[in-house]
Amino acid sequence: MPHRVYAILPRTGLANRLFIWARAEVFAEMHNLPVQTIGWGHLHLGPWIRRERSKRYYRQFFKPGGNFAQYISDLATSKIGRKLVKLKQPNASLDLEYPTSIVFSGRPDKRDYFSGLREHRHFLRKKLMERLRDNITSSVDELPQLDVAVHVRRGDFTTLGIDIEDKYYLDTLSCIAEKSERQVSFSIFSDSPKRDLSRILDFPGTQYIESRNDILDMFAIANSRFIVTTNNSTFGFWAAFLSDAKIVLSSDHKYGPIRDDSSCNALFEGTAEELPSHYFIEPVNSVT
Repeated sequence: MPHRVYAILPRTGLANRLFIWARAEVFAEMHNLPVQTIGWGHLHLGPWIRRERSKRYYRQFFKPGGNFAQYISDLATSKIGRKLVKLKQPNASLDLEYPTSIVFSGRPDKRDYFSGLREHRHFLRKKLMERLRDNITSSVDELPQLDVAVHVRRGDFTTLGIDIEDKYYLDTLSCIAEKSERQVSFSIFSDSPKRDLSRILDFPGTQYIESRNDILDMFAIANSRFIVTTNNSTFGFWAAFLSDAKIVLSSDHKYGPIRDDSSCNALFEGTAEELPSHYFIEPVNSVT
């Protein structure tokens, strides 16, 4: 096959790597080309320095799927016969008359994170499951459905000067509880230890979910009926993208729709205040 597609992943967290991977997968599917992903095993020093729970090393979760030596060879020969093209969007028009290496890399556009991906949501969930190692997919299949998953992002947000106060989460949980005629179960997922979330965990119906790993945490959130996101956190956005849940966004959300069919009531995306109360009729047992 003369053409090759590469996803060159950045040294970031899981979600920002997934944006690059996803665009490469969609382009490869559209053009019936093989795709190679390089970078699940990148070391990211920041989490080690900050002593974060997740070290953002993902090689053990994904099946081998990249040939770095071949990529370097393609770079070396790009001036003498093989074309090398860097793309940002999977729907870009491209003349593939000559042997070409198509490279997706860099960071996503914050103005619209899921541009070019929304219409391929079901394909990407299926493809992601195929790329995971068998022991991880087995664990994903065993995840229970949660009622309301609340993603509380801390970690490097503190060092980046992004302060998401407890008030945002408490106000959101209060709004949801007021709209429901039943006891709502709130499952708290966070990169902070339980001891640092005491104010949130004092709210009635909350339970702290011990982290297993980034992949399983993301799918556990995605497997919920409702998801409360943290503004600015692409990890929670990806969990929402992979889900059919009702998505609660901050009123400050300015990163574009997460799913292409968000206007449909079945796939609600909006603030807690905009949630219709009839969504909370059916009870769901909390995880044990």
